[in-house]
Amino acid sequence: MSAVLPQDPFAGVRRRVLMIAACPFPAPRGTPVRILRIAESLAARGHEVHLATYHLGTSGGSLPFAVHRVPRVPTYRRMEPGPDYQKLAVMDPLLAGLTLRLARKLRPDILHAHHYEGLLCALPAKLALDVPMVFDSHVLLQAELPYYDLKGLGRAKGRIGAFLDRHLSRRADHVIVVTDDMRRRLLRDGVIPEERLTVAGNGVEEAFFQGRRGVFPQDGRQRLLFTGNLALYQGVDHMVKALALLLRGGCALRLVVATGSDREAFERLARDAGVLQSIDFIDPTVAQLPDVIASADVALNPRTHCPGIPQKLLNYMGAGAAVVSFAGSAKHLRDGENALVVRDGDVEGFARAVARLLDDAALRQVLGERAQLHARENFSWQACVRTVEQVYEHVLARNPPQRHHDGRQRAAPDGLRP
Repeated sequence: MSAVLPQDPFAGVRRRVLMIAACPFPAPRGTPVRILRIAESLAARGHEVHLATYHLGTSGGSLPFAVHRVPRVPTYRRMEPGPDYQKLAVMDPLLAGLTLRLARKLRPDILHAHHYEGLLCALPAKLALDVPMVFDSHVLLQAELPYYDLKGLGRAKGRIGAFLDRHLSRRADHVIVVTDDMRRRLLRDGVIPEERLTVAGNGVEEAFFQGRRGVFPQDGRQRLLFTGNLALYQGVDHMVKALALLLRGGCALRLVVATGSDREAFERLARDAGVLQSIDFIDPTVAQLPDVIASADVALNPRTHCPGIPQKLLNYMGAGAAVVSFAGSAKHLRDGENALVVRDGDVEGFARAVARLLDDAALRQVLGERAQLHARENFSWQACVRTVEQVYEHVLARNPPQRHHDGRQRAAPDGLRP
């Protein structure tokens, strides 16, 4: 859905929004960052935002919206993405109960459920209280679920993911996806009608455009950079193999991995490949990350399958990094124009692309500048949130709430179209 917005049609419209985040919050990775930016932008535009989430999270400072947490579960300390059995059997039922209690108390205009587990946790409140629900789908499970370690499911994980993609999404009154690719897939599979499906992409914080070089020591070694969690779906196995090829080829470099997630499995992978001694692990704050990215010689995006868009990629582009990416996750990248893009799974090609950039400072600069310009012109959290507001009003026009906080009945503005 796009809209003609010559003026701000939502000035003065105030909604009470209950968001559901089945994850640690806040946390420096894609899903929690999207939730944070949408929630704080909605609050800045005058909406009353409440967020139901887990007991875990990094220090978020003072937030402009209310955060409601499930009771602390001492045995659950996992900050990494993805499901596990304790999360599904303990954490999500706790969050579903909290969401239902909050919905009864707050009587929100709309539920905004993030990711599939957020949708599951919001369903009881939607069904019991007849509150309209928007589902913010960050990924498609058919592509992502097979990468998670859910013992006993084996090859069935892909089929389960496809089933959930098809049958859970349609329980929402409206679905928001982060890329046109996801939209096309859901329409192709007949999951949801076009009029109930909208693209609202991620944004890039202004701080990334201000990143400064100089973080890494001038020791004669160039720096490759990977940021984010180290789950297998990120393609970290391909990255390790490419690093081994580069080192065997005589490249004087180090791989910097900026992550706050568990490193045990990745370190084992790197040790087996003989490259662990050439990897530096850092855990920068959100404020430090723009300078870290801007200081890298080459930023790596080794993920091969991603219907959504990796937040790391947008951050790389915003900071003006020279990027090497596999094609399957190279959203907004054009090979030779603003990045080097390699055929999925071609580890040797990935290593060659990295080596090419390491040897050509002028090409690194040109690609980085073009990527940054594209990011500045196309990725904005403000634009994302204006689209989210459109969706809210579109849904509420079809499902009018019983009461409005400003005392006036609202209708969706003209200009909405799929």
